[in-house]
Amino acid sequence: MHLDFLKYSTGKLNQYESRIETCLDKLTCEQIWARGAENQNAVGNLVLHLCGNLGQWILSGVGGAPDHRDRDAEFAARGDVGAGELKLRIRSRSLLSSKDRSPRTYSRSKARDQHRRLCILINGRDVYNRALALL
Repeated sequence: MHLDFLKYSTGKLNQYESRIETCLDKLTCEQIWARGAENQNAVGNLVLHLCGNLGQWILSGVGGAPDHRDRDAEFAARGDVGAGELKLRIRSRSLLSSKDRSPRTYSRSKARDQHRRLCILINGRDVYNRALALL
């Protein structure tokens, strides 16, 4: 069950990563950073915000990596990051490194621990306790 959960979750992250990259490839730098008004966010800001979320909740929360997020900078950016760099940042926030995108390499205990951490992060303690009951 744990490896199935990690395999499914990793597959979804990779699928969404690919879709975002496809969309970024279709936009010019000007379109990526266009805002309807000063108080609205550009596509680039949303991608930076997504990268921040992935780093905070997946890499740090699940993976135990240090979290160095600057949330305010995600929304303050004004066109200083191009499509290529945005795509690299998304890839660098993947659950598994680019060299190892297969959850099969995880031990059962590591998979179980990551599953528990992710359950805590998703909906809090109630989901964690329900997940433990299933394990």
